[in-house]
Amino acid sequence: MKQKPNPIDLFTPDVQRGYLEKLMDMNKNMNFVQRIQNPDKSPFLDLGNGKTASHKMAWGEGDGKYFVYPTIIQQGKELKQLDNKSAWQHAMKNKEFMEFNNPEEADWVSRNYKMLWKK
Repeated sequence: MKQKPNPIDLFTPDVQRGYLEKLMDMNKNMNFVQRIQNPDKSPFLDLGNGKTASHKMAWGEGDGKYFVYPTIIQQGKELKQLDNKSAWQHAMKNKEFMEFNNPEEADWVSRNYKMLWKK
């Protein structure tokens, strides 16, 4: 089944960026959001081959709601990559997620949050 087009894609990059900034500000108490907002202060996970990451995001559905959550989590001063199932469980247990009313918005945020780092 083809997914509906996302209305956020119709907005200009400046409007999209403003939306993400407001969304992150509304969720600034969460560790993964703090790492998104302050990437220079975040630890990095060595992915091998000279690549590193501080974030990877996924989204899923539960009880008719849609959630964006990190698959890289912070434990103390270290980052750890989780598989999607473990990341979902961690997010739900620790309330480390952003909630949306539709899958299109959750998908868009999970794929485009790094736009905040572009100047």
